[in-house]
Amino acid sequence: MVKIYTTLLFLIFTLTACAQQSEISYDDFLKKHTAAMGGAASLESLYSIETKVIITEDINPITKDGIPLNGLYRANRDGQMRVDIYVDGNRVFTEALSSANDGWQQDGEGEPIEPLSDAGKAALQKSIHSNVYSLHELPELDYEIEFLGIQELMGKKYYAIDVTSPSNKVERQFFDMKTFLRYATMDESALHVDVDPTKILSVSTNRDYRNVNGIMRSFAGAVIDIRANRVMQTSELLEIEFNKPQNKEYFLIP
Repeated sequence: MVKIYTTLLFLIFTLTACAQQSEISYDDFLKKHTAAMGGAASLESLYSIETKVIITEDINPITKDGIPLNGLYRANRDGQMRVDIYVDGNRVFTEALSSANDGWQQDGEGEPIEPLSDAGKAALQKSIHSNVYSLHELPELDYEIEFLGIQELMGKKYYAIDVTSPSNKVERQFFDMKTFLRYATMDESALHVDVDPTKILSVSTNRDYRNVNGIMRSFAGAVIDIRANRVMQTSELLEIEFNKPQNKEYFLIP
């Protein structure tokens, strides 16, 4: 693991991105990516998601150390989401969207409940769009997508797109030219915007894709701070369930 990430950091730090003309159009790329992810019918049937993950950060802003955190994430197409962070079985942090316009956060049981900032709400809305919706559905959610053709990242060629969210956040996504699965995303943003708003130029990688009920999902990832040449966060997906019934009250302020 250390060797892999050391190599990755070196390659990212010496990153070059040279656009080249693609042999396929964006429409062809999108069709192949959608098919690789499971097909439009399966992807559009995804209404809700629940995941359990282990998150490790060098120094996380919640517990102020590097111990692994357990996360429970739930979201749906009604614009609701909630993520609970646990340490040793105790809930230490929650942030949620009751609706697209109402968001809240809490530092564990019994602590004061605070409203999310507009940036915090936008970040959580984007997480819903990333986890519940698929690339071909994003234009219906007011995203803009620009196909960049072939670009080189870390010494390898990928198909690349720029994705602009409704809040005007731009990120560059790189896709494997053989599998058409997303390999990495580059952007400049805060890792936890309402905890620490400092923006960091980073690359987030997606690895270990697996088929879950006909839909491909990445089970491992990392977020790398390019300028500081360090891995900020790694994540491991433990469990994932699609379209599990959700109690709407779960997303509301307690």
